[in-house]
Amino acid sequence: LNSVGEKPFLAVLHVMNVHDPYFSPMGTEGTWIDPAEVPFPETVFPDEQMAAIQAAYTADPEGTRQAVVDVYDEEVLGLDQGMEQLEEMLEQQGWSEQTLIVLTADHGETLGDRGEPYFGHGASLQPEQLQIPLLLRNPHLKTETLHCLSSNMDTFPTLVRMMGWEASLEADGMALQEGCRSTVGSSVYNVDGSLYQVSVFDGSYRLTRTCHLSDQLADLASDPSGATFLPADSLPALDG
Repeated sequence: LNSVGEKPFLAVLHVMNVHDPYFSPMGTEGTWIDPAEVPFPETVFPDEQMAAIQAAYTADPEGTRQAVVDVYDEEVLGLDQGMEQLEEMLEQQGWSEQTLIVLTADHGETLGDRGEPYFGHGASLQPEQLQIPLLLRNPHLKTETLHCLSSNMDTFPTLVRMMGWEASLEADGMALQEGCRSTVGSSVYNVDGSLYQVSVFDGSYRLTRTCHLSDQLADLASDPSGATFLPADSLPALDG
């Protein structure tokens, strides 16, 4: 960034701090868990680490889950510290006033949330894997939280609208300044590219269809975890 001078710039920072394999970034070790008490290797090889997590979970489910959560929290702390350094750099360059920082993700993470030995992402459509942040920061933006259904596809048109531009190319998604979605859909695929699972969510109910299995209807308004399923004959009408 030091080389851009006064020219407008778009910088994309793709970080893997908050991701598997799980290991504490430098400077965060020991914040929530003593490194000596972590029951799995902090390695760059995810398959090796996951096998160790599964073995540890068999012997001590709650202790292992808490250890993964603690290391994951230290990963989040590492990202937070990195964002702080980025903001300090922008301030030093005198760019804070005219720079928009966008923080988002492509997926969430399951951390043994359902009493099951599953850690990771990409194999289900549970809320903890689908709900991701979209944070926009600039000194000129007022502090507010938008509660509505949206998709990653909405990020680009929303940013274009914030800049006062009109999209010059056809893009999927909608600008959130225009309102929220009535429903949002998600899907997960098998390794061979075939569809494995698809879901649609209207803000209260999530209908999930898994290939070769029965449909499941979850009432997330009553149980945000999505673990409570309703009888199939109680299926509500979903807009869209």
